[in-house]
Amino acid sequence: MKNRKFMALCIAAIMVISMAFTGTAAFAEEAAAESNGYSLSYEENLVEVEGGTLMGFQYDGIYTFLGVQYAQAERFEMPQKVDPWEGIKPALVYKEISPAMYPDTVGNEKFWTKAPLSLETQNETCQYLNIWSPDLNPDEPKAVMVFLHGGGYSSGSATECIAQDLTDMSKFGDVVAVSLNHRLNVLGFFDVSDYGEEYKYSGNAGMADIVAALEWVRDNIAKFGGDPENVTIFGQSGGGGKVSTLLAMPSAQGLFCKAIVQSGGASNLKQEDAKAAAKATMDYLGVTTVEELKELPYAELYAAASACGVSFSPCIDGDFYLGTFVDGHYTDLANDIPTIIGTTFGEFSSNGVPIVGEGGITNETGFLSDEEVMVKIAEKYGEDNAEAIAAEFAKAYPGHPLHDVLWINARAWDEEQYNALGFALGKDACWSAIAKSETSNAPVYAYVFALDYPIFGGVTATHGADLGYCFHTMDRFKLQTFNAPITYELQDVVCRAWTNFAKTGDPSQDGLVWEPITADGGATMIFDAESEVRYFHDKELMTLISQAPSSSGASASEEAEEAESAEGESAEEEAAPQD
Repeated sequence: MKNRKFMALCIAAIMVISMAFTGTAAFAEEAAAESNGYSLSYEENLVEVEGGTLMGFQYDGIYTFLGVQYAQAERFEMPQKVDPWEGIKPALVYKEISPAMYPDTVGNEKFWTKAPLSLETQNETCQYLNIWSPDLNPDEPKAVMVFLHGGGYSSGSATECIAQDLTDMSKFGDVVAVSLNHRLNVLGFFDVSDYGEEYKYSGNAGMADIVAALEWVRDNIAKFGGDPENVTIFGQSGGGGKVSTLLAMPSAQGLFCKAIVQSGGASNLKQEDAKAAAKATMDYLGVTTVEELKELPYAELYAAASACGVSFSPCIDGDFYLGTFVDGHYTDLANDIPTIIGTTFGEFSSNGVPIVGEGGITNETGFLSDEEVMVKIAEKYGEDNAEAIAAEFAKAYPGHPLHDVLWINARAWDEEQYNALGFALGKDACWSAIAKSETSNAPVYAYVFALDYPIFGGVTATHGADLGYCFHTMDRFKLQTFNAPITYELQDVVCRAWTNFAKTGDPSQDGLVWEPITADGGATMIFDAESEVRYFHDKELMTLISQAPSSSGASASEEAEEAESAEGESAEEEAAPQD
């Protein structure tokens, strides 16, 4: 009897899947049935959008639509609307991502946040988005959250990370969640605007894709139960940079009303430099027209652009992208957008994963005694500063192991900078938060994600550590959590803050009030074992670190100034034509 029921279910499932690929409604109606309490009806998963009908599916109470094409585009050209289709188009699987030259080996970061969500296929037609919704009822619209992936502007995807399945975020936060792919690197940021009007915005084609996706959301998301008048954009790393960029793009205005920048800055690439690098690439390749560039294999084009110093990032053209910062302040376009800006405790400085090699365990900081850590602090910051730095660290981050001070995100700080900027959030994020608050008509909230991974003696929160928490997907990271209760408690706190902000513009929640930051107040949410807003919590620590000599004999501030100068010279060299 059980076998017969199982066979009936299999036959019905095959019929439904067959319907999805044939687009035959009559055939699907015959397949609709009820069995063992599970609905096999396809009709409740159909949504009529601009262009035609989509069919998704339900999982864990969430309506899911994957691989929805929102635009199409020729190489270097602006995105256009998708051609209409007949019948029913299935939206059941993730679709292609932008081509990128990915490394041949797996880096340690895959251990933490980059475990792949799906097997990814690359294609220049990569304008696809994914939607998760608790309810398709347009009469009770929910806040919409659109996630922009990391990887700078050159790599990454909406499906690169196991955390980026937004089912849990949608369900826990009761929001409509969206993620998307767009053109990257030489396909999305290669300025050949001098070669034809159709290429006018080629230096920002990747951002134009994102704008097209937001326009699609505006025009269609109500069919998925979302509120097109309440859209929050958020992103981490390069995705945070894309959020910052959208804040200074006239074409994006009105497509979102709130923004969250997680560990991301903004591009300040000048268009003349972008054009020069593109011209150098064409000379290098021996071509004179964009038509010739379009015929080249992607890998050849990418290699040439990389060799000629093309900066794969948006360029400030004064039209499509105005530049996020003008004279140290956000552009007026961002003034009415409530914003969250933050960083992780360690960012790119972390003791990382204890890897066992021929020489034993490396990155072994978590296994050192406090006495051994003090030796390393003295080596890093000088013997005369070690005791004071250790004491101030204990005040700034109570409960953290002493070795964390070796990996804190301590970029250039001096007393004058600190007095002007208010708090240490990592240089770029700090400047962003304070600059935004000084000119904004809307609140700006700042945070540091500081919780150590509860493994290997305590591993500092590195770049991307907050992703699984805001997505409410920490149960996917078995080696990171060891099922530690604090992991699941904190993901509730962070995800609720993100989704509350999307709904109301205020990330506060019961028992945890989050105040906006100001240059005078310096209110910063510290997400940790005990989350709380603190004020100038690490000013003394950052001042000590910035003034302490490093192993080179220069202070951190002096080293940062030299590094910034070198970066500027390097950028100029890369933009120059190559032989």
